[in-house]
Amino acid sequence: MLKIILIVLGLGGLGISSYIFKKKRAKKVLACPIGADCDSVVHSDFSKFFGIPLEIIGLFYYSLVVVAYTSFLLLPELAHLSLMFALVAIGAAALLFSAYLTFIQAFSLKQWCTWCLGSATISFFIFFLSLFSSDAGFLSLMEENYEAFVSFHFLGLSLGIGGAAIANILFLKFLKDCQISKFEADVMKTLSQIMWFALAVIILSGIGAYAPEAGDISSSPVFLAKFAAVLFIIIAGAILNLIISPKMVSKSLEGETAGVKVKVGYGFYGKISFAIGAALMSSWIFILIIEVFKESFWNVNNLLFQGIYAVIVLASALAGLAYNKILSKEQLT
Repeated sequence: MLKIILIVLGLGGLGISSYIFKKKRAKKVLACPIGADCDSVVHSDFSKFFGIPLEIIGLFYYSLVVVAYTSFLLLPELAHLSLMFALVAIGAAALLFSAYLTFIQAFSLKQWCTWCLGSATISFFIFFLSLFSSDAGFLSLMEENYEAFVSFHFLGLSLGIGGAAIANILFLKFLKDCQISKFEADVMKTLSQIMWFALAVIILSGIGAYAPEAGDISSSPVFLAKFAAVLFIIIAGAILNLIISPKMVSKSLEGETAGVKVKVGYGFYGKISFAIGAALMSSWIFILIIEVFKESFWNVNNLLFQGIYAVIVLASALAGLAYNKILSKEQLT
């Protein structure tokens, strides 16, 4: 029964993605059932991920759901544990992606798309129903593939640290003229997407690697410190990349249109971006360090560990503000 529901949900998502795809291709305005501005959302700067239109990603994902669960329904012998687990993992990634897109609608675009919210709701139900439709055995599968999950975990960390480092370097380079152009903003957005992708890899691979030992790990200082750092990266990264950066780009482009040079790098938003950028970089490095040397930190006091991380974040943010002040003085001289 659950597989039939999953097929129906997949068809619903496929219908939404197809509708958006056809309307955009025909350059027609989308109907928005709740009276929101669907058209603005689906044509916004956030309507692509790594250059791929979101409706195309939706078409592939929902097609996979329909084909997979139809196959499992008609040919039960195809429903191997590894395939079921892969579908649940993909569903989890889709759920995280939907949450990311919903956040963008709420805080970056401040516009709602009925179809997008419908797709997010479908992704939510697909994930949880796919989880419950599978037989028990995922934990043993995770244990067997522990090394693979750890490898993906380090891959995510590498992408995150690399993306954050490059983003910070380019950000400073771009601000030499105190402005951010559309091209520079696009480059920064791509790096931001890489970091969001890396974060998703870290979360999903972390669940795969540590879920079998959840009882022992959940109270460990290493896990709690990493959880705090990941949570900070999610919140601070969302504020920086989805709220502050678009405002800086908007102000810079408005000034360019009006023939006025707006020093976006050294105003309020510039200072905040320097502080958050430095704190994010230190958080990525902090996660890497505790992952590499986790055995050494296993018995450290929880409060002490959290306090150390808080001091690192605060010191990094202050260093970012100080560097912003130094650069602003150089611009004045």
